[in-house]
Order: sequence, then structure tokens, then C-alpha cells
Amino acid sequence: MVNIYDSYWEEKTQVPVFRHYAAAEMVEKGPVLDLGCGDGLFADLLVKKGIDVLAVDYSEVALTRVKEKGIKCKVLDFDGKKMPFKDGEFQTVAMLDVLEHLMQPWETLKEALRITQKNVIISCPNFSNYRSRLEVLFGHGPSIMTKKVGHIQFINPDIMKREIRNLNAKLVDERYVGLLTHKTSLTKPILHTFANLFSAGFVYKIEK
Repeated sequence: MVNIYDSYWEEKTQVPVFRHYAAAEMVEKGPVLDLGCGDGLFADLLVKKGIDVLAVDYSEVALTRVKEKGIKCKVLDFDGKKMPFKDGEFQTVAMLDVLEHLMQPWETLKEALRITQKNVIISCPNFSNYRSRLEVLFGHGPSIMTKKVGHIQFINPDIMKREIRNLNAKLVDERYVGLLTHKTSLTKPILHTFANLFSAGFVYKIEK
């Protein structure tokens, strides 16, 4: 897996999109652990707001780019493993588009809840929106799986909410992006009511 993501980050450069801005708005204060930080785009947004951040990834290539931004970082394979941090060491743990890449996503989320004082912020693409359903209906694998590097988990809003409840955590903020447009006053109630069907992705803030 590390080799896959090293190759990925040799070519990939993130650009800020809905999930980065929404998650940044949810962060109240540091310290923040950016778990699965990639090239450090989200961590950089927080640092520019004066928030203390530690960026973690298991791709050394990605972390080379994080270091170039002057951000504190650490190489760590965290998939389902106990992390070398104290209980409640961070005010917030962020995992943006990370869980769908992991073999043990819910064990990792449980561990994130252990090491946060208060919040975990998660973003995921929605694997059950109408576009993916139509692709399967017409005999194609959903492009969200086949055209993305390392997506190995099918996660949608309902699945995420179920796992949050199973971990005795509380969902305190939820935001969705549509397949065709960002959230507007018109689309917001539709996306919240029919998130599994119409959202392209979601950002959740949960509390212990």
C-alpha cells in the first residue's frame, strides 16, 4: 500500500475543494492531528489560521511535500493500529477522504476517538449516489471505485452514521456536496434528506 501511495503522491497535487473548506470551518482550535494528510493541503489551511497541526501519513513521498510547507509531520501506518499518542492528546483529529482507503476503517475511527479531547472530523465520498447506482445497473463498476486509487471500502452517509452510533459518539455537524453543485439554499434540504442518493460526498463532525 505504501508503494501505491508513494507513486500517487509523486504525481498528485491537491487543490482545495468543498471538504477542505467545510472541515476547516469545523475546527475550533488546536492541537489538530491531520491523519492521512497527503501533501498537507488541509494542514496548511489550518496553519495559516494560526492552528497548531501535526500531519501524519504513511507515504514518505507525501510527507516530503508536507515538510516543504514547513508543517510538523510524522510517518505512521495507522490502519487499525494503536497510535503512539496519549488519550485526548489532540483537540481535534481530522481524516479527510481517508477511511475508504483503509482495511480497518472503524478500528481506526475508534482509535481517533481515543486520542481526541473532543472532536473527530471525517470526510468521505458517497459510494451509493445515483450516478454510482446507474453505473452498476448498466454493467460497469462504479467509477468512484475503478478510477480512484486505493478505494477499498463502500461508505455512504447511512453507514457512517451507523458506525458513529456503534462507537457511542455523537454527530454534531453534517455537510454535503451535491453531484452537480455545491450546497445552496435550494439543494441543502434535498442533500440532507436524501444524502445517500444525491450527495457526492460528506463531511461529518463527531464528538466523543
